[in-house]
Amino acid sequence: LSYYGAYEIDEATRKVTHHVEASTNPNWPGTDLVRYFEFADGGETLKLSIRNESGRTTGTLTWARIR
Repeated sequence: LSYYGAYEIDEATRKVTHHVEASTNPNWPGTDLVRYFEFADGGETLKLSIRNESGRTTGTLTWARIR
């Protein structure tokens, strides 16, 4: 799965909103994807989480920097 487009970061709420221009998912172009971010391990790890309407985390993607 992939997508691209502009994005906005709200540091106060630790939220990033992706404005999807194109995607391999045909339903996503023209939509906004909201993810909540967290850095760990001195910035070496980035976690992006999806939350449902009640604020419960329903999925998390984790990236680890490799040197």
